Amino acid sequence: MKRQFEILDTLMAYRRNITYVDCVSAINRIDLVFYKCPSVRNRLKTLFDHMERERSLPQSEKSSAWQKRADLFAELITEIAKACGYDFDHTDIKVNSYHPQGYVDEATFNTELREALLKTLRGKQAIAIVPGTNSNSTEKETAISD
Repeated sequence: MKRQFEILDTLMAYRRNITYVDCVSAINRIDLVFYKCPSVRNRLKTLFDHMERERSLPQSEKSSAWQKRADLFAELITEIAKACGYDFDHTDIKVNSYHPQGYVDEATFNTELREALLKTLRGKQAIAIVPGTNSNSTEKETAISD
């Protein structure tokens, strides 16, 4: 029961970030830890089947597929919670969590940075060098360059 609760605890903590490494690890242990709980394993299989189909979808359909993934993930967590003796509504699990905008902004920035770096390293994008003074430079930087 302790291992089941640990998985539930991890999935609840990262329910808005299914790709976080600890969340992925917890998901991958479900088959083992909930081996004797077919309802949990069936929910997991449904989620995995959806994610497998999601890979082949055109970009235009990815957003709705992500929404479906979030629903299926919340349903999986709800089933795990039931197995652990908790009674949660899957909509509450999906909607009621704290996920600061700063996390979203940072993830977006990191993705854009990696994409730009890869384009540059692959020779598909150049680094723009603009001659002139930097309006943000400090007096110390100006003095060093003189």
